[in-house]
Amino acid sequence: MSESKRSSNFELLRIIAMILIMISHIFQHSINVQIYEQFYSPGEFFDNFEFYDRLVLTYFARTFGPTGCIIFILISGYFLINKEHIDVVKQIKKLLTQLLFAALVLLLMSMVFFKMGLISTGMVIFDSFNDEWWFIGLYILIIVSAELIINRRISKLTQNQYIMCLVILFALISTELSRGIITKLASGLELLTAGIFVYLLGGYIRIYNPLKNLRVYVIILLLVFSFVIMAVSYYNFSNNSIDQAIIDNNEYYVPTEYSYYGLYTLPCLLIGVSLFELFRRIKMPTIGIINYIAGSTFMMYLIHENSFVWNWLMTIDWNSILYEKDYIALSLYLLIIVFALIFYGVIAYSVYRLLCWILTRKTAKKIFIKENIISNE
Repeated sequence: MSESKRSSNFELLRIIAMILIMISHIFQHSINVQIYEQFYSPGEFFDNFEFYDRLVLTYFARTFGPTGCIIFILISGYFLINKEHIDVVKQIKKLLTQLLFAALVLLLMSMVFFKMGLISTGMVIFDSFNDEWWFIGLYILIIVSAELIINRRISKLTQNQYIMCLVILFALISTELSRGIITKLASGLELLTAGIFVYLLGGYIRIYNPLKNLRVYVIILLLVFSFVIMAVSYYNFSNNSIDQAIIDNNEYYVPTEYSYYGLYTLPCLLIGVSLFELFRRIKMPTIGIINYIAGSTFMMYLIHENSFVWNWLMTIDWNSILYEKDYIALSLYLLIIVFALIFYGVIAYSVYRLLCWILTRKTAKKIFIKENIISNE
């Protein structure tokens, strides 16, 4: 389906998924960092365990990241599962050229800002092209697996066999022992297994439409129920940590970060699938601006997920905001930051598109050929 004919319900969902990822990263790389630095150097904030309710908020926000990733993979599985041939080279070329562009822009910008005295740390190095942005590698592995193995095998399975495949994969990534064994086989293999499961789940929804008889209010209730499960879990975890600190007579303690986030966790999967199904049912015409912004989401990911941006976010005094329980200020900061990241992501994507257009022009090719930079041989 061409971009011009693409309906905008899934494109809007992609934007929402990226916003969830952005919020998760803001907490992970700035708010949480300040909080945990405060625990190591106790001062006026978070004394006498008054911070426990703030920790619930930070735990909750961290789950937005994997939920957003699940949505992106579900969309890919939904649209790619029936394809006899996935143009893997085209997909990889698009990903890596944007990655190269973002790495160069961040490299130069961080140097300029450092020279101007606007930053003292957080400068980006070009090694980020190879060593940052883990999701890119996961997505490439998923689409390569889909082209070489998954799509061809799935087309030969009955519905019951397809279900059995989903159940086995879900069992493998859901239980600690089996997931641990997979992790020991190869680093990151558990992520790939979870990613393939989500891809297949998106494909199953496309082929068999298993949720078609569920009413909208049931899906919304499932969404709310999943959020409640997470909220209660985080509350219990925070209070268990406080109780343990009190038993140990530790007025200031460094709590363990809650690790209840991942592509394999049930609440994240339920939230991702519920949002996916709700947006799948929305009938929307093609809205160009939504489609274009959605096309920029990968660039938004690259632009915001790096040490340069994390350093800027650390200039905000998140500790004071949380200590005062100024959730209005917190919401405004998050809104402004997310809007700014979307804006700069769209601008960067537009510049990238313009450069691609220039470099693919015949006149540009002739210039390079005359200079012997590109050979016809």
